[in-house]
Amino acid sequence: MIDDETGLPVALMDAGELTAIRTAAAAGLAARLLSRTESRVLAIFGAGVQAPRQIEAIRAVRPIEEVRVVSQGGDSARRLASSLGGVDARAVADPGVAVDGADIIVAVTTSGTPVFDGTRLPAGTHVSGSGSFMPHMREIGSEVVTRARVVVEEREAVLEEAGDLVIPIREGLVTADVIDADLGEIVNGDAPEGSAGRELTFFKSVGTAVQDVAIGAEVLGRAEAEGVGRVVKV
Repeated sequence: MIDDETGLPVALMDAGELTAIRTAAAAGLAARLLSRTESRVLAIFGAGVQAPRQIEAIRAVRPIEEVRVVSQGGDSARRLASSLGGVDARAVADPGVAVDGADIIVAVTTSGTPVFDGTRLPAGTHVSGSGSFMPHMREIGSEVVTRARVVVEEREAVLEEAGDLVIPIREGLVTADVIDADLGEIVNGDAPEGSAGRELTFFKSVGTAVQDVAIGAEVLGRAEAEGVGRVVKV
């Protein structure tokens, strides 16, 4: 964290942990704004550092009763599922089984190709993608994008970095206008919550610098208030 007046550093923090928190916070906000209030079944693809935070964020805004975890190889999915309390959680090997009947589907992987077949997702499903972050990578297939109300954090960043949208646009399946709104527009009341008449909702996240600043400032403020951390004199 840098002092915006002097340009001097004021704190050093674990960027990996902050990234997981702020990414999950954005996904949780999107779920609150876009998913059905009665959503109870969550399927999550990926079981790395972001996955527990994503589950925590979704459970904070929706009454999740069942969590299905899918990971490459399955070991990390089993470990994550066994660590979750207060919810029916299990590792699932088959992506089709994982998404069958799921109200919310989250992807936090580094996959270069879609991690599930979205052709049969029922109307009302909310999909969230926070893993892929390069134009040649995508976790979510075009069959979801073409049916969904697409909401992003920042249009410019997503159209440069998110293969989930860049690829179907390049293929001519949709145009950049497929992005219906960004989170800020919905929060500010300039765009409606929910599906806005579309079959599905899809939130795509690639992260923005303002999120890093916001979470860093929040953590720094709490650390100073609670006397947490170590002061280094220079």
